[in-house]
Amino acid sequence: MAFLHRRSARDSYTDRKNPFSHALYFKLFPLHQRWSLPANPEYRPSPLEAVAYRYASFVLKSDFTREPPKGVNPAQDPNWVLNINAVFPNYTIDMLENGYFTYNFWPIAVDRTLWEVRAYFPHPRNAAERFSQEHARVTYRDLIMEDASTMENTQAVIASGAKTHFNFQDEELLLRHDNKVLAEYIGLTNGRVRVRRGGGGNHVRRPAA
Repeated sequence: MAFLHRRSARDSYTDRKNPFSHALYFKLFPLHQRWSLPANPEYRPSPLEAVAYRYASFVLKSDFTREPPKGVNPAQDPNWVLNINAVFPNYTIDMLENGYFTYNFWPIAVDRTLWEVRAYFPHPRNAAERFSQEHARVTYRDLIMEDASTMENTQAVIASGAKTHFNFQDEELLLRHDNKVLAEYIGLTNGRVRVRRGGGGNHVRRPAA
């Protein structure tokens, strides 16, 4: 956040206590995962943002007085802004205060993926709420375009062969989990067990041959 999104999100996700936007919460399931991010309670929106956020917020948050929807914010943190729920193998649904967005990732080649993005908002009750939602869409568009540029550049490095390994740090726990789940799903072994796919998407563990 502090570097990739420094123009689009500015300091809305970072502050002096959390300069690198460390997560609030992680939860790993056998196949799936969930995590939460905090916002900066001292964030000062631009004049245009202040008008838009008067009616609703989305990926950027400046009003921490509103109660979040039930079922989100598992850490019960007052600075909560976002839940990300990843459903194996290729779907995420991300919950915010006034809407949610989804991703579908469809591999189409060894080095190409179709990334489908959809954003969902309540039906606007007036022109002010519609303006707020359109502002949120544009802000969100800029954020994910920045994310996409990083992934494309990373893929280019991988394809070049210049790097033979990528090391994941502690905050990349979910990427490490993704790699483990995928390796087990396609039947790679760790010397002790082999995992094969059963009917209906179930997974059956068998001793490795």
